[in-house]
Amino acid sequence: MEKYTPLRTATLKPKSIYYPLHIRKLIKHKKKLFKEFKNSNFGLDEYIKVSKTIKHLINSYKSQKIKSIVSNTNRIYKYMKNISQKYSPIPCLENDNIFIFDDKTKCNLFASVFARSFSNLPTFDPPELTPCKFMHALDDIEFNLLDIDNILKNLPNNNCCAEDGISYTLLKACHSSITPFLSDIFRLSLDTGIIPQSRKVSYITPVFKKGDKNNAENYRPISITSTICRVLERIILNSLLIHLEENNIISQNQFGFLKKRSTTTQLIFTFSHWYKAVLESKNIDCAYIDLKHAFDSVPVRFLLYKLFNIGIRGKLLNWISSFLTDRTAKVKINNTFSNSFQIHSGVPKDPYWDPSYF
Repeated sequence: MEKYTPLRTATLKPKSIYYPLHIRKLIKHKKKLFKEFKNSNFGLDEYIKVSKTIKHLINSYKSQKIKSIVSNTNRIYKYMKNISQKYSPIPCLENDNIFIFDDKTKCNLFASVFARSFSNLPTFDPPELTPCKFMHALDDIEFNLLDIDNILKNLPNNNCCAEDGISYTLLKACHSSITPFLSDIFRLSLDTGIIPQSRKVSYITPVFKKGDKNNAENYRPISITSTICRVLERIILNSLLIHLEENNIISQNQFGFLKKRSTTTQLIFTFSHWYKAVLESKNIDCAYIDLKHAFDSVPVRFLLYKLFNIGIRGKLLNWISSFLTDRTAKVKINNTFSNSFQIHSGVPKDPYWDPSYF
């Protein structure tokens, strides 16, 4: 790529709102009027008139857009995030009364903090599990070109890259050309249980949570992993969820991270039980539990044992074992990286992968 592809450095600007054609034409006309006024000192009144018209049209457009999304909570959050999102650089950090300004030392400090979340290796054996009843074991999956192509076409427009340097944007743009090759690569990887080490490296970006911004403990890790591996993960996860549903392995009391289930259905279920208890004059005891670093602290050995117990066997279990072990990570701030560190627990960050395995 370095030899045959011309490279240049680009400065990314925040996305501006894409206005309708009639507003864009007026903005273009306004720029033309300003240029004429600058050269001849005439046309100021017309320029002011057009400016006011544009301002009125933009305000009307924004109001209509807000009205169109008020019925959809997800669209509201997305809209608010887009108009308020600002890049906030990592400030100077304080550690043992020492102030840290350079990115390399910041990266290594974050690495030491995050590494503690991934080092929960249990010293005891997994608890004995009641064998699950399933109709058949899941030891292999078939790769369908149409499924792979659909996943690639629906990838987000994101240019973030991990160690392999391949972004979602690149995969999405080349989806029709690379689908057959990816299918062959996925088949070979699953049959052999081999995953290149570069695909098991995560880049971690620290994101501020709350509290003191100068304290590294108040940041959470956001991992960027191999995009190609994420496509394969999605295919495997879909097959795994179908296996769980067909064999009724998922508890009826599980409402999170499942299709057709949500916090709303969970609340309806809970309130119906509470209402029944109130009518029968029974006491109601409620316990809310929050697990710290829940997804990051899942013991890999326990997870593999649980997967075996629910019928995941053969080459599929071997691939998942290879995927979850011998992983490493680096913290990235700007273009600076920390020293690499081992990840001994948890699963790679993915909106579907890590909650499902948890």
